[in-house]
Amino acid sequence: MEFKQINRLDQLYGCKLFLTKNELQDLKKTAFYQSQNRFIEITKPIKSDICQRCFNKIKINWKYPKNGIKYCWYCKDMGTIRSNDYLVIIKDPKQYLDNSKINWKGQLTLQQQKIANEQLIAWERKLNHLTYAVTGSGKTEILYPLINQVLLEKGRIALVAPRVDVVIELSQRIKKYFNGSMTVLHGEEHEIKYTQLLICTVQQLMKFHQTFDLIVVDEVDAFPLRNNKALEKVIEEAKRPQGLKYYLTATPSINLLRRVKHTNWKLSFLANRFHGYPLPIIQIYISPKWRKKLPIKLEKQLSKYQKNKRCFLIFVPQIEDLNLVKAMMPKSLSVATVYSKHPERSNNIKKLRSREINGLITTTILERGVTFSALDVYILGGDEVVFTYETILQIAGRCGRDAEYPNGNVWIFTADITLRMLRAKKEIQWLNSWRDHHSEL
Repeated sequence: MEFKQINRLDQLYGCKLFLTKNELQDLKKTAFYQSQNRFIEITKPIKSDICQRCFNKIKINWKYPKNGIKYCWYCKDMGTIRSNDYLVIIKDPKQYLDNSKINWKGQLTLQQQKIANEQLIAWERKLNHLTYAVTGSGKTEILYPLINQVLLEKGRIALVAPRVDVVIELSQRIKKYFNGSMTVLHGEEHEIKYTQLLICTVQQLMKFHQTFDLIVVDEVDAFPLRNNKALEKVIEEAKRPQGLKYYLTATPSINLLRRVKHTNWKLSFLANRFHGYPLPIIQIYISPKWRKKLPIKLEKQLSKYQKNKRCFLIFVPQIEDLNLVKAMMPKSLSVATVYSKHPERSNNIKKLRSREINGLITTTILERGVTFSALDVYILGGDEVVFTYETILQIAGRCGRDAEYPNGNVWIFTADITLRMLRAKKEIQWLNSWRDHHSEL
């Protein structure tokens, strides 16, 4: 965010600006600075060799040879930070004008309401919270009572996800019921507004400083968040000193569960999908030569998609496999490909939702956070390292999320059966068993 591109400084309460000396002088000449300088703090952008935007350590060779000025290479895509620049923090005065609220008319199930109540109790007691809930359990809807309570108390909320697709889907769902103004930030959306509710990728939190009363992190176990100390620091710095963190995941790590156990975090567990049906079970098939020819079982299944009104995702290990598999698809089907930097990524996802195409061939970029009705999922090369236990669980979780279509195929084609896929299959069976034995709760 370049200073010359900033139209309204009064929209940047709670934000951090990284300015050159000349840009800082220009800022001090503005009417905003003259009237609001009590809310403005000017400090160094690099402290003790730590970048104050991404909180990574500056490497010893990251400096200009002629003058020794240091810079951060990690977050350069957001604009280069140099040690002779200035960090300007515009503190949040908490002056919200509108009475924002989510007006969702649906009804939570008994199990969902239990989790929603536990989240509210943790908020009231000022405790961090982890929601461990199966894919398709309705975690977003469960959050609505909590969000409304924080908004009512004039708090500021950030709903954070690790990937652009998740942010887009989450924002679209909430916009349907939200009566106020919200800010949505990700790689394709950059306009900052001074609102109580922010929905963004975790990287976008680098633009904020000690402003959020509540930060909700969805898919906290996913890349790039998993085991990333710098991004944990970004989240911590974006919330107010007394603010709270709420984490949501279907696959909590052992370290996260230990943190909950040994600190003042509270834990809620939900094994039920919102529609009450069990999770589809993973089926594993041996197919070592799928790169040369599609498995016969998959070919037969694909031939049905012209008539059965369902759609599909085929997950492959590498970007190079996308066009390889696409070339082997039945000519009667309309398919597209998706990967993280695909120029038509968002458009192709929209096409599948609107049924302009029958399916997508994708990398693991669509393993989580996206919902399609009447969907089957297939994994080719399930034994390759990219398909971790968590990834397989999340891919399986794309299937059966619609109450009208609660079942579907979750098929893995593999050269070898791995412990990762067996663990994922066993986890789903255990969750279904737990659900069956606790359905009265």
